[in-house]
Parts: sequence; structure tokens; C-alpha cells
Amino acid sequence: MFVVLALSPLVTAQNEAPCPVCGKRLGTSVYLLTKLGRDEKVAVCGECAKLPTSCYICAMPVREKCTRLADGRVLCEEDAKTAVLAQDDAEKIFDDVKRDVQSILSRLGSLPHNNIRLTLEAKARLDKNGSNLISAHDDRLLMGLTRTTRGETDEFEHRISLLYGLTRERLMVVSAHEYAHAWLHENVRRKLNQDAVEGFCDWIAYKLISQKNAPFETKVLLESDYSRGQSLAFIAAEKEHSFYLVMQWVKLGVDPELDPEHLERVLVLREQSGGFPAPVADSTPFAFASVPIRTGPTNFVLKGLSGSKARRFALINDGTFMVNEQSKVRLGESNVVVRCLQILDDGVVIQVAGESEARVLKLSPAR
Repeated sequence: MFVVLALSPLVTAQNEAPCPVCGKRLGTSVYLLTKLGRDEKVAVCGECAKLPTSCYICAMPVREKCTRLADGRVLCEEDAKTAVLAQDDAEKIFDDVKRDVQSILSRLGSLPHNNIRLTLEAKARLDKNGSNLISAHDDRLLMGLTRTTRGETDEFEHRISLLYGLTRERLMVVSAHEYAHAWLHENVRRKLNQDAVEGFCDWIAYKLISQKNAPFETKVLLESDYSRGQSLAFIAAEKEHSFYLVMQWVKLGVDPELDPEHLERVLVLREQSGGFPAPVADSTPFAFASVPIRTGPTNFVLKGLSGSKARRFALINDGTFMVNEQSKVRLGESNVVVRCLQILDDGVVIQVAGESEARVLKLSPAR
């Protein structure tokens, strides 16, 4: 919903300005509203501020200059320009997002690809499909849905539904979120609580959209309480312990969710014997033995390169880097800050905190 920041007469020059909703003079009673995901305040007249209809994307009030979708939702003139209404357009956007998220999750498990069936759905149908799911979240926020089954050959099959009428950037966020659900279904065999699951998916969506120069959608995602703080906990855990270690926690951690006050718990993993641990029932107490913190390698090792030509990733020790990205990596019994300066065809150039000279790391010939 839009937020009413003030109700007070503005100076004469401003009151004579046209209301951006109806085009009439603002008058003496002026509301200052903030669009969802924006910082700037928009002055609208008192009559328009009380309109019962608002844009589904930015939450600003709308009148004549709007697009009413078949399912009753309304889009303002600006957001309607980039609304995705066709299945083919949605599939192209999803495929682009899928490739980018696969680069983020490269070498961290199986990557759902040809086993995904995508459909673009109206709000009522999407709500109906998700109505039998047990959820503690607000169903009005439902913009995507992932259902995963096993086929006759015991292979995973994912059916992803996306809400039609979303802007291109909002659809990218939802696509990344739903792809992350599919990845979890294929790769994680332990019990995460629902907030942690949604937080993980929002975290992956955040990593995707923050690379796309989409500040509005990035801000909306950061301000959302859909995962009750878990998405922010994932972001904080990555900054403190690296992307790779957080992903290890997702697969093998002891706790069912991240504790923002004790992010060191990311390092506490279950003993791994022959693959993933067995699923844990909701009623099972968390009485597993803590695993001693493992020491990392004593030197910097380039373990792999992945991604597209335009967006390369380097796995150094336990950290995943893009060019100019800085993070901590495990070195012995401590964490060391490293910045990736350049990614080559067969190596990387890094700058280690406290060192004056850059280092060049090469892939092992065996790779």
C-alpha cells in the first residue's frame, strides 16, 4: 500500500501544479505519497489520494489513465508500459533469469533446466492453485508458485506458475524466486522452516536483480517482510561468511533457520556420510552433535570458473566472486578479505587485504 507521509497545504506555486493522477490543480489539501520501492515523494490532490483503486505494482492511486487487467487488477500508466501479458514474453524472461541463476548456483548441485514447465496465470487461478498449500504468509502477495513432483523415471518435474501483468523487472524477481524453490526441491534433503525457505529464495532473487541495475525492485525486495527477516539474514550471513559457506549451511546446517544475532551458526554443520542427511521431521528436537569448525586451506586455490562470457564467476577457496567483488574467504583457521580484480580464461587476479601486490591464481592443469 502507498504511505501517506503528510497532509498539509503546500505553497501557492505547488498548489497550482497539476495532480499527476487526475491532471487537475492540486488545490489546498495535498497528500504526499511514496511509490512502493521509491524514495521520492509525489504530491497528489486530496480527492485522488482517497481513491479506492491503486496500481498493483507501485501502489499509487489511479483514475482514468490506467490499465485494468482481466482479473481485476489495475496498473498505472507507467507500469502498464512494461507489463508482461504474453506467455512467449514470460518464457523468454524466465529463460534469461534461469541462465543467470544457474551461474550463481553453478557447481553447488543439480540445476533444474529442461524439467521445468512454465505457465503465465491470472491472479484468481494462481490463488486457487495455491489455496491448498499450508502457508503462514499473506496470500495477497502470491505472484508465483512452484510445484515439484517425481516422474515415472524418478526424475524431478517442476511446474512453475507466474502471475501475468507484472512488470518486466518484477517478473524477473519472481522468476528467480521460483527457480530457487525448484533448486531447493532437487538439492536439499534437510528440514528448513518456511521463513528460511522463502528467505533463501528472496536472497537468490536479490542477488539476481541487484546485478540488473533495477534499484526500485531491489529496494522493494529489501523492504519486504515476506520471509520475516530471513532474506536479510541470508544477505548478512553471506557478507560475514561468504556465499559458499552459506550454501553449505543450506544443505547441511543444524538449525532450521538463520539467527540474525548469531550468524556464526552458519558454520555449524551436520556430519555428512554418503551424501545428504536424511530429512528431519518437524517434531524432531535439534539435538545433533555440533561439528567442530573446519580449518580451510592454507593457501589460495582457484577451484573453478563458471558463468557466461559477460558474467563470469570464480570459486576461490570457499568464496564465489565476480569481477570487483570483495568478500572473506577461509584461510587456515581465519577469514581473509579478498577482492577479485580480473577473471581470465584460465585464472584470476586477486588483491588480498594487507598485501601491496596482486596475486594471480591459475586453474590446476587437471581441470
